Amino acid sequence: YVMGANGQVFCLDATNGKRVWEYDLVKQLKAPVPDWGFASSPLVLDETVVVFSGAGVNKGTIALTKDEGNLIWSGGDGTKGYSSPQLSVLHDVPQILVSSNRGVRSFNHKTGKLLWQHDWDIGVMARVTQPIVNHNVVYLGTGYGNGTQRFDVHFADGKWTTDEKWTVSMKPYFNDAVFHQGYIYGFDGPIFMCIDADDGSKAWKRGRYGHGQVLLLRDQDLMLVITEKGELVLLKTNPDKLEELAKLQAVEGVTWNHPVIANGKLFVRNAKEMVCYDLQ
Repeated sequence: YVMGANGQVFCLDATNGKRVWEYDLVKQLKAPVPDWGFASSPLVLDETVVVFSGAGVNKGTIALTKDEGNLIWSGGDGTKGYSSPQLSVLHDVPQILVSSNRGVRSFNHKTGKLLWQHDWDIGVMARVTQPIVNHNVVYLGTGYGNGTQRFDVHFADGKWTTDEKWTVSMKPYFNDAVFHQGYIYGFDGPIFMCIDADDGSKAWKRGRYGHGQVLLLRDQDLMLVITEKGELVLLKTNPDKLEELAKLQAVEGVTWNHPVIANGKLFVRNAKEMVCYDLQ
């Protein structure tokens, strides 16, 4: 299941690439093509495929049947966004979180009913990063000079509410942050930094890695950063200081993509090349 830059959602046979079905967000929902094209990933959940469409009121997020691509439900009001729907659990309730220029919307993972919404409207600018969920707390990073916001989600007497705790000057453009042992590590523009997840205070700000990406190796208390220039940097998750353990040039040229580790191998790519390292 994939969404192309022009708004076509495809189901493809993984063995031969044959098209099983197609749903066109532009033609069928009148969704506008974003400045940088559609760039989020479908969320495959049970028998549905959930997609951020950006089609506006009551159509910002949609769910399609997995087998035939028929529309099941639509909701939300986002119009600008490059982040993807994500499955999260808050107050022991599975739900789909969608981040857009309007803020964060939460949907029932089966029916699509809107459970709660947290408004942080940034107008015509697009929100790019994924929300970080830790228990019943959500952290949302936003570029364009906005920062990172913490809001808490409450559920009592059958009613969902949210309240903002703080917003601090950690402004990721399209760079997802990571949460580890009470601290958030991520990018403030082109500079890597660490903040206290409880009160938002700055622990440190160092490491001029450009607009790179970070991958958390949770069990090892390590982070892997790919810099904008294609360098791999291995970091210790240390809230006291930036602690670099190793560095190597992985790929050449502008690198904005996430690194991936799977089956003992590390994959790094940009728009020009891809490299695989055997970690074993």
